[in-house]
Amino acid sequence: MKFDCSVIITWREILYCLAFLAALVLTYVIYYPSLYGPFIFDDAPNLKFIGEYGGITTLDNLLIYLLDGKAGPLGRPISLISFLINDNNWPTDPFWFKYTNVLIHCLVGIFVYVISRQIFGKSDVCSETQGEIFSILVMCFWLLHPMNISGVLLVVQRMNQLSTLFVLLFIFVFLIKREKITSFIDHFILSVIYGAVAVLAILSKENGVLLPLYLLLLDRILLKNRFRINDWFGVFCIYIPTALYLIIIIYFSYSSDLAWSMRNYNLPERLMTETRVLWEYVYKILMLSSTGTGVVHDDVVISRSILNPVTTCLSIIAWCLSLYVVFYYGNVLMKLGFLWYLLGHSLESTIIPLEIYFEHRNYLPILGVLFFVFGIISFINNMKITLLFFLPYLVVEVMLSYQSALIWGDRKKMITIYYHEHPDSPRAHHMMINEYIYTGDFKEAKKTAFNSMLKFKEDSYILMQNIILDCFFGVKSLDGKNKFNFEKAKIYSGTMGLLDDLIKLLIQNKCELYTFSELEEIIKQLIYSRDYKENITKSVLYDKIYMIKFYTGKYHEALEKLDMAIKYNYSDLRLHYNRFIIYLFLNKFDDFDVEFDKIDLIDNTNFVRKKIFIKEVKKLKKIRDNLDV
Repeated sequence: MKFDCSVIITWREILYCLAFLAALVLTYVIYYPSLYGPFIFDDAPNLKFIGEYGGITTLDNLLIYLLDGKAGPLGRPISLISFLINDNNWPTDPFWFKYTNVLIHCLVGIFVYVISRQIFGKSDVCSETQGEIFSILVMCFWLLHPMNISGVLLVVQRMNQLSTLFVLLFIFVFLIKREKITSFIDHFILSVIYGAVAVLAILSKENGVLLPLYLLLLDRILLKNRFRINDWFGVFCIYIPTALYLIIIIYFSYSSDLAWSMRNYNLPERLMTETRVLWEYVYKILMLSSTGTGVVHDDVVISRSILNPVTTCLSIIAWCLSLYVVFYYGNVLMKLGFLWYLLGHSLESTIIPLEIYFEHRNYLPILGVLFFVFGIISFINNMKITLLFFLPYLVVEVMLSYQSALIWGDRKKMITIYYHEHPDSPRAHHMMINEYIYTGDFKEAKKTAFNSMLKFKEDSYILMQNIILDCFFGVKSLDGKNKFNFEKAKIYSGTMGLLDDLIKLLIQNKCELYTFSELEEIIKQLIYSRDYKENITKSVLYDKIYMIKFYTGKYHEALEKLDMAIKYNYSDLRLHYNRFIIYLFLNKFDDFDVEFDKIDLIDNTNFVRKKIFIKEVKKLKKIRDNLDV
C-alpha cells in the first residue's frame, strides 16, 4: 500500500507565512534602536535588589531575592526569576534586559495570532479567508503599535508581558479544547492545566487573576455556552474564580482607606476620571498618536464631580450609549471586543488606588479594540477595500513606532520631550532635573529645580533636589523666613533616596550649608505630613533620624528613634539587628538578653533572611558575653 505524504501549499498560504515572519522581523528591527536606552522610572527601584548581598550567587541569596519581592502583594517571583536570565548583579547594562523584553513581545505576538485565528474562526461573522487575513492584521497592529512601546521597553513591565503570555497561552488551549470536553477526565486534565498556567500568570503579575473572567467572556459570548451544574471545568475554573475575584474586589474597595490617603483623589473621583482615560486610550489606539506617550502621565486632570470637567459626564453617556448600540446592533466580534477591552481594565483602572494613567495597561486590552474594529469591518465583506485602508494605516504605525523607539534609545531626548510635552507633570520635572545632574550640567539643574519648586510648592522630591543642589553651589535656595516646608509635602518614593543622599553628604562633610539638626527637622515634618501616613513609611523616616543620632554619637536618642522605627515596622530584621548593635554600644546587656530571647517571635515571611539574621545575632551574642565577663 502506498501513502501519499505530499502536502499542497498554496500561494496564499505562502503569503500568510511571509507576512507572519515579516511582522516578527519588522518588530525586532523597529525596537532595536531602543535597546541602547537606559533603565528608567520603576526599573532601578525594582531591579536593584538583584545586587543585594553582592548579587545572586548563592541559593540563600536567590531565595531572599524571590521571597522579598516588593512589586506586588504576591512578590511576582516568576518575573523576578526571569530578570536573572540577563544578569545576577546590579548595577548592570540595560541592553540585554530590553532585548529579552522584545523577544517576549514577539512570542506574545505569536499567541495573539493563533488566538485571533481561533476567535475569528469561531465567530461565524467572517469567512475562512477573512479570518486568516484579519488574524495577520491583528498580529501586525498589536506587535507594531506605538502604545505598546512603553510596555516593552520599561524593563519591569516584563511582569506584565509574562502575565499576558500565560493568560493567552491558556486561552489558546481553552479555545481548542473547550468544545471537545466529553468526560470527567477531560474536565480534570483541562482544570490541572488551567491551575498551573493561572499560578504562573498571577505570580508574574497579579493581572493574571483576570484569566477566569476572560474565559467567562469567551465561553458565553463566543462559544455561547450556558451555565451547567455538571460542567466541572466551568464551575470550578470559570464561575467560582470569577465570583471570588468580584468578592475580593468589593472587599478591597472598602478596606483601603490608608492607601487612598496617599493620592490626591478618592475612589469616586478615580472611577469618574477613568471613564475619560479609557476613551483617551481608545483614541490613541485608533488614531496612532505618539505625542504624549511614555511613562509621564501624572498630570491627568482629575474629575472632581460629574460635571468637573464636563467631559466626565460626556464620557459616561458615551459608554452607556456604546453599550446599548453594541449589544443591540453589534455582532459577536463587536460584543467580544467591547467587553474584552473593559474587562482588561477592570483591575488596574477601577477600585485599586493606583496612579490614574499608564499606557502599558493596554497591553492585553488593546486586543479588544482590534476585535471590535474587525467586527465592524466584517460587515463590508470586501477584502480589497479592507487591505487598501489598513496597509497605509500599518505604514503609519511602523513609522510612529520606529520614531518612538529612536527616542527611547536616547535618554536625554526622551526626558526632554517628556518635560516639554508635560509641563504640569511633577514627574517630568523630577526627571529633567536628574538628567541635568546626570550629565553634569549643575547650573541648568539648579535653575530648573528652583523654577520647579515655585511651580510645585508641595512636592517633597523637588524640595529635596533643591537642598542637595544647594550643597553643590554653597548657596541656600531659601533663607530667613522662607524655609523649606515639608509638612504638606506630596509623597514620592524617590524622596527617601534623596534623603539618604543628603545624609551621606553631611556625613562626608560635603554640605556645610545644612546641619544634622536641620535635616532632622525636615524628616520630622515628613513624619507628620498629611501624605506620609503608612506605618512602613514612618518606620523608614524614624530609621533615618536614628542614623543621624547614631553618627553624631547620641546613642540613647538613637535608640529611642530606632524603637519608634521598629514599632511601625516590627518585621524589619535590619532594624532589630541595629538595635542589638546599639545595646552593645550602651552596655545594655540585660535589654540585649531580653530581645535575644524574643528573636523567634519576630514575624518575617522571608525565612531565609530570618535564618541569616538569627545567625548574625548569635555572633553578636558571643561578643556580648565576652564584654560582660
